[in-house]
Amino acid sequence: MLRSFHTCGYVCGLFFIFLLPQYEASGDGARPRFAEALKPDAVQPFLENFRGQRLQGDFCFKFILEHLPRRGRTVRYEGTLWGSWNENGPVTRFAIEPVNVQEETRKGRRLEWIAQNGPQSQVWARVKQGDPFVPLGAAGLMEPLFEGVLYRPFDLLMPFVYWDQYQYEGPKAIGTRLVQQFLMYPPATVNIPQVHAVRMGLDSQYQALLRIENLDTNQEVLTHLKVESFKKVQAQYIVKRITLGDTASGERTRFRVIAAAVGLQFTEDVFDPQSLEEPPLLSPDQFTDL
Repeated sequence: MLRSFHTCGYVCGLFFIFLLPQYEASGDGARPRFAEALKPDAVQPFLENFRGQRLQGDFCFKFILEHLPRRGRTVRYEGTLWGSWNENGPVTRFAIEPVNVQEETRKGRRLEWIAQNGPQSQVWARVKQGDPFVPLGAAGLMEPLFEGVLYRPFDLLMPFVYWDQYQYEGPKAIGTRLVQQFLMYPPATVNIPQVHAVRMGLDSQYQALLRIENLDTNQEVLTHLKVESFKKVQAQYIVKRITLGDTASGERTRFRVIAAAVGLQFTEDVFDPQSLEEPPLLSPDQFTDL
């Protein structure tokens, strides 16, 4: 099934990885024996249900970004993610900086993004705290967050979730979970020649995003992102660890949540690129360590 193209939202957020409001971890470890394909009239509702999920209230995650080269030492970055929803859809703010460099080198290397998601989407970035945010174009989405890491804004923001041209590929077993696979194609208005298509694997039962593969024009996998573990936080399930791998080099960059707070409430100015309001500083007792 190949749907016709319609103009759609360009940017969505990493929060789609964390949306597991109904998830219950399987305790028996049994590998699924088979998976049923979605009926034709159930494919679009399945995808729309995934797009429409949200956590209860706003949320804040503290995370570590670890680059694992085939040779050499691990390079680490620390970050914070704030998430909310408004009339236009989900909105997310990121702040990331290196942690294992000299303090004088570390200063001024904090990077921040604000992503307004939904059908009308945009992402803004800034490199210095206190400066205004500026719009980030398609080329900027494909640049590494920091030199040497695999993650790009594209991998954090996941624009393909809202791409309207796709092919439903059917079911597949991944570990102990059954997934439904969708091959997402970029709109003609989006200029990202590095990615010909993106394959998403969504949990058949909970519509959770479990695996992503970026494909080239020959359908070869360029990079692969895998959700590796989950954690229950204040009665809501989120993802604890995600690893992005590069097929050619064999290198990996891991996104690992170390603390989470959910059920929060932020002001709209926190996610307004025109505002200079800084995100709230939460007390340690508001977080659950993972």
